[in-house]
Amino acid sequence: MTDDLKNEVFIPEDVPFEYKISEREFHVGPMVLWIAANTNERLNKRLSNLQRRIENYIPVRGLICICAEEGVNLETKKIEGYYFHPLLNKWEQATFSYPGAIFKRSI
Repeated sequence: MTDDLKNEVFIPEDVPFEYKISEREFHVGPMVLWIAANTNERLNKRLSNLQRRIENYIPVRGLICICAEEGVNLETKKIEGYYFHPLLNKWEQATFSYPGAIFKRSI
């Protein structure tokens, strides 16, 4: 993976993904974003409980990301949040691009 692509999109190198290359597009995924809180403070308090809820639903090849509403930057199209690292069995903080699917259930 080139450094330019790494800077443009967030793709952890040690998490397995499915990918598809077509004539003019490169698709990596699946990547699902769950907006699980209104604020980053609330999200941080809920991370361990949220982990228990998703551990059994992690795709074999893909990424589950979680963030607060305030972590979504509409201007830069970047998201500050966490992704679940299945090999380490923990949340890792990251900045990533818009995913293919968003699930919003914030408290």
